[in-house]
Amino acid sequence: MQKSLNGIIIKVRDVGLCSNFYKNMLELGNPIIDSNFWVEFKCPNGMPLVLELAKEEDILHQNSNICWFHTIDNVQNFIKKLLNYGIYAEEVIEYKLNEKIYKFKDPEGNVFAVTEFK
Repeated sequence: MQKSLNGIIIKVRDVGLCSNFYKNMLELGNPIIDSNFWVEFKCPNGMPLVLELAKEEDILHQNSNICWFHTIDNVQNFIKKLLNYGIYAEEVIEYKLNEKIYKFKDPEGNVFAVTEFK
């Protein structure tokens, strides 16, 4: 029996736009739940990432309070793909010798970070 739930819920104004971004740009694949108010992806580590339609009172600021982390196989190819769509890293953090974290924003300003799995 499962004793707890773990996951990420990101409140967004445009579920369709953000769903397309997370599916195609971040390569999370097809969502396991896909509706006009709740879209749920299964991240590679098995954790759910949910896009939930926000009510007006849910959105208090331009940027999110969280930054979620996505580890990928080839970060340079991923960055090139985003650059082709005009999406640039907001910040680059070097945390170990030759290892970096790249922070980006989704179409609604929610922050996510990527690094390469080594």
